[in-house]
Amino acid sequence: MLPGPLSAAETEQARGLYLKNCQSCHGPDGGGNVASSTAVVPAPTSFRRVRPTLKYAEQVLAGGLPGTAMTPWKDKLSETDRRLLARYVRTLYAEDRSWP
Repeated sequence: MLPGPLSAAETEQARGLYLKNCQSCHGPDGGGNVASSTAVVPAPTSFRRVRPTLKYAEQVLAGGLPGTAMTPWKDKLSETDRRLLARYVRTLYAEDRSWP
């Protein structure tokens, strides 16, 4: 069963974790539109365009993604923090498909 929506406190905590650990590649809003992302092939995921399943996001956070710059975070973040981040990145998805 999927957890419910993030509470205000969870959102604040998750945003802090995201800004500290993820924004340099995925951008502050999850759009993957930062200068460093142009140097990475393949480009980091835009969470504005892609909404991973919770299970997949948790797996990638723990084990990384072979063939990409996404490294494992299982030794850097607790399981609780990784799960919170996985839930948070799913909230960054924007259904508006009018992207350039």
